[in-house]
Amino acid sequence: IYALSLALGLIAALFQPAYRAVIPELVPAEDLPSANSLGSLSGQITGVVGPALGAWVMAYGGTKVAFGLEAMAYFLAAACIWPVRSVCVPPEHRSPGIRGVWCGLKEGLAAVAASPWLYVTIGVAGLSNVAYGGPMQVALPFLIQDHLQAEVKVLGWFYSASALGATLAAIWIGRLPRLRKRGLTLYSAWMSIGLLLVLLSMRLPVPAVLAIALLIGACSSLVGLVWVNTLQEQVPQSLMARVTSVDYVGSYLLVPLG
Repeated sequence: IYALSLALGLIAALFQPAYRAVIPELVPAEDLPSANSLGSLSGQITGVVGPALGAWVMAYGGTKVAFGLEAMAYFLAAACIWPVRSVCVPPEHRSPGIRGVWCGLKEGLAAVAASPWLYVTIGVAGLSNVAYGGPMQVALPFLIQDHLQAEVKVLGWFYSASALGATLAAIWIGRLPRLRKRGLTLYSAWMSIGLLLVLLSMRLPVPAVLAIALLIGACSSLVGLVWVNTLQEQVPQSLMARVTSVDYVGSYLLVPLG
């Protein structure tokens, strides 16, 4: 299980920076907010119906069927991404071999170090993921069962409500012709998540907990989409994948500590 988890983590580390970097090559600059929102929206809609569908598959098909369907979904996703290989990438965007990887790493670190808005936000993301990501993944089921004295279905409702909030936020951002006051929006949403977590720790009725989940999902979606759009518009395309890689390392390196 540890080896498979490591392999999946390595695959995600390769996929995510490339995925972020290729979007500006496929979409005009004025359509980036809509394109990023659509990408987020497809995932969040799945998050709304996924828990119920997963429970149904597990109940009637078992673990093997569930993992088999998930594997098929990854193959389908790979088939959909395959045509992107035909996108013409300028030679200066390519890294020649291992030496190019190290040069790219240095370029990405230098670009981040030269921009306070980059290294400050990546540092804050790293700290917030320690305080939020780990506890939410590990402690949330115990909060639902032991603190709220609720059944496991409430946990599924919580995830669905969070995904619904993220969906609504993605629709709202996708309709905006241009994002304004990005720093204020991003950090206000971040601080709102912290305040909502304080409320979540109190003994509240289930409807209030689900409302908090909805707001947490919306704020998390705002943070992610505003950040991605800002990166894609402010970072030169030749450095996009490099800076995104540094962003992922800085943001998620300490998550296991959380």
